[in-house]
Amino acid sequence: MTICLFRMEARGIRGFTLIELLLGIAIGGIIGAGVITALYQLVTYNSLYSNRLVALREVEGAIDIISRDVWQAESVTVNGTDYFIQIKYGAHKITYTADTVGRTLKRELDGNDAVVIARNIDTDNTSVSLSGESLILKVTSRVTGLRTVSVTREVQVRRRTV
Repeated sequence: MTICLFRMEARGIRGFTLIELLLGIAIGGIIGAGVITALYQLVTYNSLYSNRLVALREVEGAIDIISRDVWQAESVTVNGTDYFIQIKYGAHKITYTADTVGRTLKRELDGNDAVVIARNIDTDNTSVSLSGESLILKVTSRVTGLRTVSVTREVQVRRRTV
């Protein structure tokens, strides 16, 4: 009696043909490519959406800060030679500047160090105008790879008397 460990008898046992194996590999590859593509798009979209939200928060935050200062103002001056907006109330002077090189919007109180209140500012599309008692602010942010995020808000200047 001889025992053969590696030899199978071909009685009723069939394996896969080469065509069946290639077809299975091709279908698996197509499904795998679809899953990888979907995951890549999900991650990319999530990143772009996150960047857009960051830009929107910065723009809205900057407008909120400027609005708060404008509401307390005794006088508001816009579009000076070295500033974007200048606000005076009491003995205080607040100056907002738009840095075209660093693409930032900065707030300076009484000549002290300027604080960045927004980044990624598109200074070419950011503007301010004063019409009577209304200050119209348009702050635009552009994050790499995205469309611009722009917020325009009208703020009533409530002139205080001291």
